[in-house]
Amino acid sequence: VSQFCGEIVDQTRDSLITTIKNFDSRWISLADSDTIYEGICQGKLENASSQDFREAFMDFFPIAGMDFHYVHSVDLYVKKTEQLYRIGYCTETLSDPFSVRNAYHKAALSSPLNLNWIGYNENLHVLELVKLIYDTETYEELGLMVIRVSPAFFLKEFENFDGLDIQNMYLLDESQRILCSLKSNQIGQHLNTSLQQDMLQENGTIYISRDFSKLNHSRYVGSYAQWRIVIEVDEASLYDETKTVLSLTIFVSILLLTLGVLTVMLFSRSITHPILAVEEGFRHIERMGYSHPISRHTFIQEPEAIINGYNHMLEHLKQLTNNIYQEKEI
Repeated sequence: VSQFCGEIVDQTRDSLITTIKNFDSRWISLADSDTIYEGICQGKLENASSQDFREAFMDFFPIAGMDFHYVHSVDLYVKKTEQLYRIGYCTETLSDPFSVRNAYHKAALSSPLNLNWIGYNENLHVLELVKLIYDTETYEELGLMVIRVSPAFFLKEFENFDGLDIQNMYLLDESQRILCSLKSNQIGQHLNTSLQQDMLQENGTIYISRDFSKLNHSRYVGSYAQWRIVIEVDEASLYDETKTVLSLTIFVSILLLTLGVLTVMLFSRSITHPILAVEEGFRHIERMGYSHPISRHTFIQEPEAIINGYNHMLEHLKQLTNNIYQEKEI
């Protein structure tokens, strides 16, 4: 059971990482695009407006795509002009986005080449990400992009259960705060269970988990390396399912065994019955009874050949006996 659940968790984790990496790469491409990097952040686009920012955004996140609908808002803070370009509706604005004390700025500096996932914002009920935009030659900071997405972004990967009846599935950050869950009312809460092992049994519940750093092959997992995917299974219901499967297995085994015995008996009768009939026929011959041919009721070739041989022999004996009697009469 542990291995089966573990495989589901592994598949879900790998799917989540692939989804996140593809998502990250598009935001990085957006930040490096001519409109954002040169046009807005370096000031080469005269009279740059939020519409220019929106059009650049739509090039990478078209309305027809699913990811567009998960984006809550995008803020682009430009250091040189101190302007804010915003897509979507958001009630929060950073007062000093490039301050060394600013948590968003510090998170972006932790890995300036990549998109950095900050975590869950309980006020807006969103997941937040940041991307630092800087001059690749002088390394001067040009802008800061703050991205907010719905936690439902991860739900599309919470589907591969292979018929397993689970209570819940979680995506946890490094502090065990729930970033995504099958039960939406739990998002933002902390899972009060110490998941130091990949499998834990506690109060009748089994937790199977994997963190994102334990991969079968090496690849960058960025700011979400300490995230953890968890399946929660009720121990009693799991054992009930196991008992059901076991009962079904026993029933099928007994049925197959019964069919096997009946098949053997049928084949046995198909062989022994013709042999016994031939034996009985020879007894009739001993008593000069030649009028008892054996009917063919077998589908096996060998007994059928014996019966055919016996019937031919019986017919020749009848003819030979008749000839003898006729000669005597003459």
